[in-house]
Amino acid sequence: MTTPTTIDVHLESLKLAIDNSPDIASILDREGKLVFVNQRISVLGYEQDELIGVSVRDLIHPADWPVVEAGLNMLGASEAPEESVEYRWKTKSGDWRYLESRVRTYALKDFFGYLISSRDVTEQHILVDELRSASELFKTTFDLSRNLVSVTRAGTGEILNVNEQWLRAAGFTREEVIGKTTVEIGVWGGKDRRNDMMENLSRDGYVRNFQTYSFTKTGERLDLIVDAKLIELDGEQCLLLSASNITEQREIEAQLRQAHKMEAMGQLTGGVAHDFNNILGIIYGNTELGARDDAIDPSYVDAILKACDRGAALTQQLLAFSRKQALMPSIINLKEMSEELGPLFQRTLGSNISIVIDAEPNLWRCSADMSQMETALVNLALNARDAMPSGGELAIELRNRVVQMDEEDDITPGEYVQLKFIDSGTGMPPEVLEKVFEPFFTTKEVGKGTGLGLSMIFGFVNQSGGAVQIDSTVGGGTAVTLLFPRVQDERLIDEDDNAPISRGDGEHVLLLEDNRELKKVIEMMLSRLNYRVSSAGDEHELERLLRHNHHYDLMISDIMLPGESRGPEVAARVRERLPDIKLLFISGYAKSALDAYESDYQLIMKPFSSTELSKAIATALGKTETQEDTD
Repeated sequence: MTTPTTIDVHLESLKLAIDNSPDIASILDREGKLVFVNQRISVLGYEQDELIGVSVRDLIHPADWPVVEAGLNMLGASEAPEESVEYRWKTKSGDWRYLESRVRTYALKDFFGYLISSRDVTEQHILVDELRSASELFKTTFDLSRNLVSVTRAGTGEILNVNEQWLRAAGFTREEVIGKTTVEIGVWGGKDRRNDMMENLSRDGYVRNFQTYSFTKTGERLDLIVDAKLIELDGEQCLLLSASNITEQREIEAQLRQAHKMEAMGQLTGGVAHDFNNILGIIYGNTELGARDDAIDPSYVDAILKACDRGAALTQQLLAFSRKQALMPSIINLKEMSEELGPLFQRTLGSNISIVIDAEPNLWRCSADMSQMETALVNLALNARDAMPSGGELAIELRNRVVQMDEEDDITPGEYVQLKFIDSGTGMPPEVLEKVFEPFFTTKEVGKGTGLGLSMIFGFVNQSGGAVQIDSTVGGGTAVTLLFPRVQDERLIDEDDNAPISRGDGEHVLLLEDNRELKKVIEMMLSRLNYRVSSAGDEHELERLLRHNHHYDLMISDIMLPGESRGPEVAARVRERLPDIKLLFISGYAKSALDAYESDYQLIMKPFSSTELSKAIATALGKTETQEDTD
């Protein structure tokens, strides 16, 4: 029996200790082949003796072998090894597991190799990868978010991180904000709002849809809807805040509210003008008839008729605002018009205001009502004068302008002639600027302005197919821009202003007018013009007339009638029964109310004189002979 040597006892003790180690222990020879592995190798699916003589290079992932080989070479050169090395090891089933190993040289008698202690760190590695992926995902989401995202210390408000969207909206660089508090850089819109949000956070740990506002580096206001949550970051309580920038949305909402208000006011003023025109028609007609019968002192007639004309002009301004006036468009060369009006502007503005007219050489022509255009230009000049009480300069710029798709939200793309009045006056604050197109709004003293100038311009330009823009700053002057569509076909047909003035030959006229007083006046006018008249105030009375008489030469109808039907609709039904009847419409609104029916019917605007009525009837009946009214 052989007695064990001390070395044999040592090796046996070492083997026993290694076999019971919680780590995978292995010994490699100089060529990298396994000469020993302990029982722990079973976690990789192998039996203990199964790998003896196998090169570790065949078991280590090819991508990781260079790192392992470098570590072994360092040990062979007696250099200090890394603390540990991580690599992938192939299991018996063919999967890969991550091992973290420590390596030391191992020498015994004539043997020199490496003692390796390895631990399976696959689960930790997976966890680290997941954390890294989550971190990358958060960073990507943080950077790519369309919201304004920031991370701050909850206690102090110190900014730890912000995304690019935050920087772009606020106008800061990253260096200007990191490490500073939100109070220091002045982005919070109000201390009370921040306190309210922090109170909600302290109570609930988060806030949702919190409406507040902040300021940019240049002091511009940003309207925000905020979601925020308290989070723990590196053991410290922080605030993660994500804000939707709704500034543009609020501006659009304000513009929409203003548009709805203007539309409602337009409907109101249009209705007022319509009723006022009926009243003026009654006054005008009765005065004219009374003068012919010598029932009114002639010395009063002229004053009454002139007052009616002024009232009619006022209603035209109201109708211009509501875009319901009757326009007579013609081709206009704004350059020539501005030059012709230049002397008038100068007399209007006074010697202490200089006028500069700058027109593009090949200025396009536009189509608009000449009278309304002249009134608009004079009103703009008067407004400029009032804005420059101490003198200044009025620049009138005329340009060709092409509006591209999406360039202007409120302007249809196309070619326009642009007229811009720029004064160097006092300018207007925002609260005044947003009301300048409202009828009867004025900043002038009582008796010095009706408040209809800009509202008339607004309606006239929009009804002409154009647009109005106004920019003003306190102390920086005002610029009013008018855009009129370019005329593509200049062959416009002007209305004949020399229609024959004719008395009737006893033709039978069917009159439909709901205003009883005005109906009576028109009946008397028609009788004086030698027409037979049958009148109705509504469709029921009209039906009774049609049942008793089937011959009428002309139907005169108001466009606006009580109920749902309009004059052209009623007239169309009458024409189905009487195909030869001629039609003439009267209105306190405008020709635009008739345009919807795509007709070429005659229209006369209230209030009108007997002469105007006779011309309109002659045109409707196709009369060509002139028979002067001598009554």
